[in-house]
Amino acid sequence: MYEKSVLELMGALEKMKDYNSMHRYVLEALEYMPENPDFYYWLVKSLEEFVSTGAMKKQMDQIKSRLTD
Repeated sequence: MYEKSVLELMGALEKMKDYNSMHRYVLEALEYMPENPDFYYWLVKSLEEFVSTGAMKKQMDQIKSRLTD
């Protein structure tokens, strides 16, 4: 039941292009079910979107800015 709910959530978040939430929820799901290969698929998917959209660079720039202020 938990697995099915998480996978449905991942599909919904992908349609909304909410990769930040996808990343957060899939990491939490992996804490409970680290043996689930579908969850790793969604983890990679969320990371690919961060890289391809430049969101990761933007977050890193924000973190650097906070650390140097």
